[in-house]
Amino acid sequence: MYSKMIHERLNRLLEDRNISNAKLAAKAGISAAAIGKILNGADLKLSSLKAIANALNVPMSFFVEEEKSNNIVVGQQSIAGAGNTLSVNSAGNPEGITTDQEAQDYKNALQIIAAQKEEILSLQSKVILLQDQLLQTHK
Repeated sequence: MYSKMIHERLNRLLEDRNISNAKLAAKAGISAAAIGKILNGADLKLSSLKAIANALNVPMSFFVEEEKSNNIVVGQQSIAGAGNTLSVNSAGNPEGITTDQEAQDYKNALQIIAAQKEEILSLQSKVILLQDQLLQTHK
């Protein structure tokens, strides 16, 4: 379970920061072959995870902690939003929404929430990248 989570988060982090496998290998002091295996889902030593986390300036927990979900489920789709999973009626609207206008307003709000979440994630990635660049200039 954890190797898959580590693999996914490491791949996403490297992509967000535009860091190559070779650059990570050099920063972490791990062979490029080992990095390749880890990125393909192989198990890794705790010492390797620590070296990778240090090289990327993230806590080790970043790779293994469960992400807290605030998704709203509408019909068969899950839309990122605030709150926990809501019960929906046969029309795909949360219980208590009775008019077409309320349903449309609700769907519009979900789209706005999803767009804002994407923007926040993008900004978080940029902050992490800037922190990484700042640390590199002070070495």
